[in-house]
Amino acid sequence: MGAEAITAILPVLRKVFAAIQNNDPDANDLCATFEVAGNSKAWVQVVANTINFGYPSLENSLDFLTKQGVKLLPDSAVVSWEKGLVATLSHSSCDADAVTLFVDRIFLAVHGFNQNGYVIDARIEPL
Repeated sequence: MGAEAITAILPVLRKVFAAIQNNDPDANDLCATFEVAGNSKAWVQVVANTINFGYPSLENSLDFLTKQGVKLLPDSAVVSWEKGLVATLSHSSCDADAVTLFVDRIFLAVHGFNQNGYVIDARIEPL
């Protein structure tokens, strides 16, 4: 895991999932966005039980992640996929720690960053 990335990702996801669990108004419309500066293809967005990410591969995203040894979130399924551009997955996890590790693994497996070789810009924004 990328320690610096985890430090950036985890508090943002904890805020989003806390808002959802507390039934805050518009909580399901909060989007946690994570980007790697200088790499426009390396990004992940988390909205409630959906993860959208830059995906440059032509292979099915769940198959690819599994082959890379990425532990999938419970009930993971492909919602949509544009080959070579973007993948959207659904899942049933409300655990910010588990989703944080999954997001980190996306950056490592899909974009080839090493564990200490990337810095995340993180923010929460309304849809």
